[in-house]
Amino acid sequence: MTIQPFHMIVAAAANRGIGKAGKIPWRIPEDVRFFKNITLTINDNIPPNVVVMGRNTWESIPPKFRPMPNRINVVLSRNKEYSKNLPKEVQCYISLRDCLENLSKQDHGTIFLIGGGQIYNEGIKYSSCESLFITKVHGKYDCDAFFPEIPKDAFKLNDDITNMNLFANSMNNFEFVKGVQTNEKSGIKFEFQIYTRFQNIINGEILSKKLKIITNTKEKNK
Repeated sequence: MTIQPFHMIVAAAANRGIGKAGKIPWRIPEDVRFFKNITLTINDNIPPNVVVMGRNTWESIPPKFRPMPNRINVVLSRNKEYSKNLPKEVQCYISLRDCLENLSKQDHGTIFLIGGGQIYNEGIKYSSCESLFITKVHGKYDCDAFFPEIPKDAFKLNDDITNMNLFANSMNNFEFVKGVQTNEKSGIKFEFQIYTRFQNIINGEILSKKLKIITNTKEKNK
């Protein structure tokens, strides 16, 4: 059975913490916009992208925001009865492999794993995990869920992402700011990073046409 290629997107602190008791220990509106811009499909003529999450991640989303609009929502739970608790349009599978195998039979856009820790830990081991979209939150936070260590022999941090040929039909036209940023309200420092699996680092023009790269020299000059 074909295993579908997929990508992972996460916000993680310096200690790789991603949450505690089902909640995110920071509020960064820029990260929310980043997540939306990455995971939403922008072409109405193609199938929607897919967001895959564990049960705890699903339940951590406020009811008014779930399922996530304009995306195929998938929840993973070992409880075979859990699907009865979900809206009819939300898919439910007992494992990540089961999910990816079933998605191979469907018409869909890009697949994103969006959490939580257990899903990330399993997903990063798949060779079909092609890239990691990370909001690196500066500082260490008290967390009970963590993103796995990124294997250096498998993924490379892309300094020049204009040479990545990814997401022809997703990724809205938005400004990807390189370098450290500071949220004005909270003072939290963060930066957006994209890691790509080595065999998938190729030249191309698609992403550079859709993504405007800005180097945040203001932070560098502080």
